[in-house]
Amino acid sequence: MIAPMSDRYRWMPSLRMRYGYGLNEVAEEQGCYESRFPFATDHARFTFFRQAEPNLHYVPHENFACTVTVLSGLPGSGKDRWIHKHGNAQPVVALDSIREEMDVAPTDNQGEVAQIARERCRELLRNKTPFIFNATNIMRSTRGRWLDLFADYNARVEIVYIEPPLPTILRQNRDRATAIPETVIRRLAEKCEPPTWLECHRLHMLSCATT
Repeated sequence: MIAPMSDRYRWMPSLRMRYGYGLNEVAEEQGCYESRFPFATDHARFTFFRQAEPNLHYVPHENFACTVTVLSGLPGSGKDRWIHKHGNAQPVVALDSIREEMDVAPTDNQGEVAQIARERCRELLRNKTPFIFNATNIMRSTRGRWLDLFADYNARVEIVYIEPPLPTILRQNRDRATAIPETVIRRLAEKCEPPTWLECHRLHMLSCATT
């Protein structure tokens, strides 16, 4: 996968300041104008996009506390089904489950739900326990706050993004015990920002939950 142009150039200004010439020249010289730069490891790539002064050739030591698997996808995309098939009985921090515990509707204020989820994640991270984080995670800014938390605890981050065709999502949503209004799902679909390989150590892009 080649990163979108906007993603490929996010880090270019710092390199331009270092090398003193244009973006295209930097990309061509580093071998990443038309393809990925061949980072030595996934962690080297992950770290590069988080450095204030990135270095393409820096290879950080790998000593992960645990692995966090982050589910991403619209309501009804099949995230729970994926966990049932591939979760390997790992602990799951799920915003939907916390809403159910607290009797909070998805349209209500989500501040306390997010706070409880964050504390549960922190507890697992402190104990170095691998776990699954299950939420829509379709907006980069919102997703990024969770990824920052996991990175702060030196976790290896894997993202599983599930995107079936929209008619399938709408049908699966209607079959849920707590269906989301179709207008809400369509609005979320318009705002969706799928994750990229810049955000994690490993990215799985799936068209169905059973893959």
